[in-house]
Amino acid sequence: RAPFVGTATAAAATCELDECTAVCATCEQDACKGGATPQTCDDPNKSPASTLDWKCQCTAPSTGTGDAALAACVLNECTAACGTCDTASLCAGSAQDCVDPDDDPLSHGDWECVCRSPEQGAAQMAVASCVLDECDARCTAAHCAGTTCTDALQTCRDTDNSTTSVGDWFCECAFPTEGSRRTLPAACTLDE
Repeated sequence: RAPFVGTATAAAATCELDECTAVCATCEQDACKGGATPQTCDDPNKSPASTLDWKCQCTAPSTGTGDAALAACVLNECTAACGTCDTASLCAGSAQDCVDPDDDPLSHGDWECVCRSPEQGAAQMAVASCVLDECDARCTAAHCAGTTCTDALQTCRDTDNSTTSVGDWFCECAFPTEGSRRTLPAACTLDE
């Protein structure tokens, strides 16, 4: 009898309750079809005694599962296999990280290649053009200025921000004094 299904010949029928397709008080009743992204329903135990064990599962390339409820689907274009998602190898091949700022399954083409620290830069759906400002406080590599200049109340200047140019920063004296020195605090003089 509905909502159970099952048949047998010359014996008692073994009844099943598939909460994904049946119409009953605990059944899914198309709940998995109500989301913004495609989902499928799975009832792993069809015993009439096993209820509320159905799950909504997001369809690829989205991921996510909802227990007896609609799933919250996500799509990370950096890790998924989809039309706009061939990203991880592109970024990694350039020693950069892939970042998807919006994992909503309806958000496509917003992933970025991001330069790895201490380099800076990002590009949407492309390899980034990285820069290395050795005076930037975020630059913590051994060749960076750190607080060398600021501790001496001087200004740090990096004349070449290319990633291959290291150790070219210098400390510059504050006005009205003059002087500069590469990779060390300057000996400042006052010209009267």
